[in-house]
Amino acid sequence: MSQKETGIDKLTFLRAAGEGQLDILKCYIEEGGDPDIVNEFNATALIYAASHNQARAVKYLLDVGANYLITNKKGSNPIQIAIKYKHNDVLEVFKKHAPDIINEFRDNKMNKKRKIEDQVMIDQIRGRVKLDIENFNNRIKTNNFGGADNYTDSILSTWTFKEKRKLDSIFDKPFFGRIDYYQNKSANKNIYYIGKYDYGERILSNNNKVASIFYQKKIGEIYHDTLGEIKINLIRQFNIEDGIIVDFNDLKQNSINFTDPILMKKLRDSSDSVLKDVAETIQEEQYSVISSDSHVPLIVQGSAGSGKTTVALHRISYIIYNNKNMKPDKMAIFGPNKMFINYIKNVLPDIGVGGIKQITFYEWWKDNIKDNQKNSFKITKSSKRLEGSTLSKFKGSLKFKNIVLQYLNEIENEFNPERFTYILEKINKQVKKEITEFESEFSLDLDIKNYIYEDISQKIKKFYMVDYAYLPLQVRRERILRNIQNEKKDFIKSIINKFENVIQISHLGTIKNKLNKFITEGINVFEMNWKNVSSLDLYFNLIGNKTILERYIENNNNLIEKVVYETKNQLKNKYIQDTDLAGIFVIDDYINTRFLQSDFKKFDYLVIDEGQDYNPFEIFLLTNIVKKGRFTILGDLGQTIYSNRSINDWNEVVESIKESIDMKPNYLELSLTYRSTSQITEYSNNIINPWSKGKYNLSTPFGRDGNPPKVKKGLKSVEKYQEVQKAINQYQEKGLKNIAILTRDFESVKLAKKELFSINSLEEFVTDSRIYEGGLIIMPVTLSKGMEFDAVIIYDSDKYNIERFELDRKLLYVGCTRALHELLLL
Repeated sequence: MSQKETGIDKLTFLRAAGEGQLDILKCYIEEGGDPDIVNEFNATALIYAASHNQARAVKYLLDVGANYLITNKKGSNPIQIAIKYKHNDVLEVFKKHAPDIINEFRDNKMNKKRKIEDQVMIDQIRGRVKLDIENFNNRIKTNNFGGADNYTDSILSTWTFKEKRKLDSIFDKPFFGRIDYYQNKSANKNIYYIGKYDYGERILSNNNKVASIFYQKKIGEIYHDTLGEIKINLIRQFNIEDGIIVDFNDLKQNSINFTDPILMKKLRDSSDSVLKDVAETIQEEQYSVISSDSHVPLIVQGSAGSGKTTVALHRISYIIYNNKNMKPDKMAIFGPNKMFINYIKNVLPDIGVGGIKQITFYEWWKDNIKDNQKNSFKITKSSKRLEGSTLSKFKGSLKFKNIVLQYLNEIENEFNPERFTYILEKINKQVKKEITEFESEFSLDLDIKNYIYEDISQKIKKFYMVDYAYLPLQVRRERILRNIQNEKKDFIKSIINKFENVIQISHLGTIKNKLNKFITEGINVFEMNWKNVSSLDLYFNLIGNKTILERYIENNNNLIEKVVYETKNQLKNKYIQDTDLAGIFVIDDYINTRFLQSDFKKFDYLVIDEGQDYNPFEIFLLTNIVKKGRFTILGDLGQTIYSNRSINDWNEVVESIKESIDMKPNYLELSLTYRSTSQITEYSNNIINPWSKGKYNLSTPFGRDGNPPKVKKGLKSVEKYQEVQKAINQYQEKGLKNIAILTRDFESVKLAKKELFSINSLEEFVTDSRIYEGGLIIMPVTLSKGMEFDAVIIYDSDKYNIERFELDRKLLYVGCTRALHELLLL
């Protein structure tokens, strides 16, 4: 409004605002005066009214359009002045006119103060951390770790490097959260910061049980498992870069459907070639998985991108922190393939947990099978043909597991050497005869009451069935043979002792050699008859012998004939199917190691990722290689791409666990997926929903918007090439670096690579042993499980007959859910 001359001058108008003289204000405005006129200090009438708590004057001025954002020369506007002087009546007027603005000004004022307080804490911590790092560097440089001897110095050296790594990792970001609470109605406020590691008195590791306050995000009075009754009045998230608070976010009392802004920011970032630590953005439902009771089995169902693998790794870290008796070197993570293991390998050291075995089921099997024949057989995937699928389901079933266990009882009885003791009894008769001849030859009566192998049948039976019953069959055999050899030595020695005082020394050697020769020959015959057993021979004897199978399988000759026929092919062509591994291991363990029966040898904790790809027999086996109940199985039934040999319902796993260790597992579902945009997630869910409905709840998208998936089917090779090249160029222009072209199967990779031969830097991945280091790759969908990429191109989407084949539906779902930002189907 332009200034007009009135009968009231500027200073009178401004003074009237400060004194609340509404009649003068109205007169000035009605005569055309400017409500935003300022004096030499750039103060408006609103500033005067707000400064003197004149609420009615403020309301009138706002009604006539006065600008509440004009600031005086000190940089303060009317709202900030009212906040400063706590003029609540004026603030109530402002709230009605501009509620968002007033809250913003109020928050900004408080935030500035809070930011300074927390930044001071960061600066102090970094100063201390810097000194600690310098101290550790000096120890490393001088090789002086303070040990009393080489052994303790070695231990302290390892500890020093480990602690220095922790300090290096927290120097730029000592913490990422803060919690304020009152305990047991105390007037003293507890303030803690949450970081990756404990440091000093104020920073708690995210694994500390008190940190659950930060992750559960509940303001107000709650009952905490460790602290008891507490009142939480602040939960704060920080975005810290290079030791500087860039931003922070406070959870408000009235927050509903809280959306984590820091997580949202990270989700917008590009993917990485390896999995990253996400301790600061763990969500409440994920934390419930991480902190679930470590002594009770846990099954976690989570759709693609729900953070299952990340949660599993942090669960291990949490368990180690809160269970000092569980050691990292006695823990393991079972992954689906080597590529996946390489993808996750850097996370555990980053969260302070090293030494944990990260391995595939096959690698673990091969490392622990003692039968050297394993190297003569190649391992193949079980057949997807109908008859092959039937055999795979049978070999992976709990029914077959029970058959193998019953078969072990037969092996135990058949391996009993009692039936060969007649050989040793013959030795005893021969010894008696020889001793009698010696006595006659030298006119002696040696009064020998106990000969070498008297009552040997009962002795060996006791050794085998009682004394050494706890040992594996092969070890029992070695112990019993050693006892037989020791008895030989002791007996010959006792005979020589009796002879040496009554005959010439020259004759002693003859007697000793003669006794030793025929006793040794007899023992060798006994040992040759009591043959070593091979786990592979025993296994193939079970599944290749119709007579044996008929003892265990009733009224199913068709199945028996298929098993026997397939076994003949396996022996002829020297191959083992993946569904044979569990059965072979159980037999090999029984005869060679007794790993499954020894708590001492078992893992302290086990994480099984992609658990849906294991069959019930394998689940039974894995739950027996870890101490009772100490395992987590994570997976997604929608990604069961080996349906011919794995599970389709978590109840199958529940039954395996009950039969294995007689425990009921906890079951949790992750309801949100964070990887893909909402558009990609919804598209992918529509693919799998017809199959998943009624089995489990699909995860819903976290809420990150993006471009809808593009579908361009029916293109010719040249057109496909052009679309792929165009898409790659567009993605790379957007800064998307990690791009995957996915095909339905391994064979299609070769064909697609040939058609796309002129695309630069396109790497081909057809084995799981390769390490993905980022960039542009082409690979089959099966190898991509567990991984993520900035953009995904499904190269042969027309090959997926999802209406007819369950496998195709799941493969396409897996492929689409690898994409973070962009998805193209050709």
